[in-house]
Amino acid sequence: MTTDNTKLNERSYDAVALRWDDYRRTKDIDPLVVEFIGSLPKNAKVLDVGCGSGYPIDKYLSDKGFFVVGVDISSRMIDLACKADIKNATFIKADIAEYAPTEKFDAIIAFDSLFHIEKSRLLEVFSKLAKALKSGGKMMFTFGKNEGETTGKMFGQEFYYASLNLQSTLKLLEDNGLIVKKCVTDHSDEVSGTRELVVVAVKK
Repeated sequence: MTTDNTKLNERSYDAVALRWDDYRRTKDIDPLVVEFIGSLPKNAKVLDVGCGSGYPIDKYLSDKGFFVVGVDISSRMIDLACKADIKNATFIKADIAEYAPTEKFDAIIAFDSLFHIEKSRLLEVFSKLAKALKSGGKMMFTFGKNEGETTGKMFGQEFYYASLNLQSTLKLLEDNGLIVKKCVTDHSDEVSGTRELVVVAVKK
């Protein structure tokens, strides 16, 4: 069931979709994402959790010959992604906490999305994503570093955020058969001005 906090984020991302898309189209892809994508096998199928308008990550994946399934809660973001020049990509409007992948993926990217999920639903979401990975598949995600729930503004709109502490996050990955390969604890987010966690993990 979609919660009030999820509805808040949906409304807010709908409201900022055009500004978000304009901003993202002017930015180079994050070097950590480039490094991650460079490690993927040829013709990999990638799930992008919180794909937004598809720029720059899904466009980059497409141009490199990968197949993309992008999921986002914002119908306006998905509309922009579907209209963009991104080949070999399918975009789905869905709450990731409700979305049930029907296939296995070589990789999952969740950049600036998982920290919008309520704490009470995080365990279920991480378990679902781990199950959607092939054995040996890789997952890259950003997350908060401090446990708690809060709201904050981006492009003048209010958003809900939640995260676990670092120890709990790493334990959650371990419990779901994911081995941490990289953990960056001071990644800078240019939009929010915050510093966040970036993790790359591999499924056993």
